[in-house]
Amino acid sequence: MSEAPDTPDHDRPDITDPDQFHERERLREIHDARQNVHKTLRDTDPYTQTEEHERQKGRLAHAVAAYIAELEPLFKATNVDTSLAEEMPWDDLEGYADTLGARYDKDNPHSASYQLSTYVFRQANAAFAEIKPVTDDETDEWEI
Repeated sequence: MSEAPDTPDHDRPDITDPDQFHERERLREIHDARQNVHKTLRDTDPYTQTEEHERQKGRLAHAVAAYIAELEPLFKATNVDTSLAEEMPWDDLEGYADTLGARYDKDNPHSASYQLSTYVFRQANAAFAEIKPVTDDETDEWEI
């Protein structure tokens, strides 16, 4: 039986401090979810037929909802305000995430428009920036 090759030390996660390791991983997950929203926006073609247009709106709404879901534990731990404007179909960011960005008009569910999803994404970013869960260390790649 052969032994597994040694993993270089720089590829091994530093888990000498489990809390610090967990925080770094949590921030990485948040960053990945945020990047997925950006990728979804870049991949969106606004000039499509209705069926594809609806699928794209759904993908964006789901990506934004996943981002909010990653942020939600931080929101709850810090009691940051996650409310949305009164004219929005959802009361707060969690409401948007709970419905995956779906809206219900006369019992007809459909995904939020690009504009509504983008607004909600910006509100989530603003709430996250208010928390500032990262250090002021200039070498920290996750700094906002």
